[in-house]
Amino acid sequence: MHYGQVIKATRQAQSLSSQKLADILGINRSALCLYETGKRNVSKNHAKIMENYINGRYDIAIRDMLLSNLRKKYEHLTGRKGLEFWE
Repeated sequence: MHYGQVIKATRQAQSLSSQKLADILGINRSALCLYETGKRNVSKNHAKIMENYINGRYDIAIRDMLLSNLRKKYEHLTGRKGLEFWE
């Protein structure tokens, strides 16, 4: 398994699109896709970012983004039993 496959497997395990991950990491989506497919080696500038991502240092940012998306999706359900979590 090459480095890009590890990045892709990690991204897919977190149910993230390549665009969402690129936004979180602050890199171009096309560069991320090239890394994942092995068509381009990870640049020196992106190597540390990718290492931090694989090691879980972006997990809090990803969690916050996913929770924000869920809040937006289900905001119309406020006031119903069991949704105290959102408040």
